[in-house]
Amino acid sequence: MRFHWKDGFPDRGVDASTVGSEILRLMRANSQRIWPAALVQAAAQEASPLHDLFTWDNRAAAEAFRLSEARGLLRALVQYVDQGGQPVPTRAFVRVATDDSSFADEGAPLRVYVRVTDAMSDPVLRARVLETAMRELRVWHDRYRRYRRLGRIVTAVGRILAEHKHAEAPA
Repeated sequence: MRFHWKDGFPDRGVDASTVGSEILRLMRANSQRIWPAALVQAAAQEASPLHDLFTWDNRAAAEAFRLSEARGLLRALVQYVDQGGQPVPTRAFVRVATDDSSFADEGAPLRVYVRVTDAMSDPVLRARVLETAMRELRVWHDRYRRYRRLGRIVTAVGRILAEHKHAEAPA
């Protein structure tokens, strides 16, 4: 079986099929199961084909982990918003791309978090949030369209995506 990296994955020059084969080997040794700690343990050996995909400098890894925790914290905060007399938990912050070059890091498009209410009241940010939502919906659709038990849901989402694409098409 041939493996490929998803678009945008920082593969560090490591071949996806080599990694996939190594993971399958580890699974054969573990009752056809794998979990993250087992991958890290296997990758710790410098000869492992997984080794270069991990950050072994503990300072850099700790910083990356703290950044991941910060992103998780921002995603986890909710505020209760009244909808039809019922308090509904709603994310407090949303991640958006910004054009503000004062935040730019080495020329990369910077993504920042803003309050959801601020994003929804700004036409440019709202468009970016909705674009991200539609992209995530397409990813969900593509991921689950092969699951027969989700057939009706996937079909409905596919119709919505097609309608949205048709609505966006230039006249």
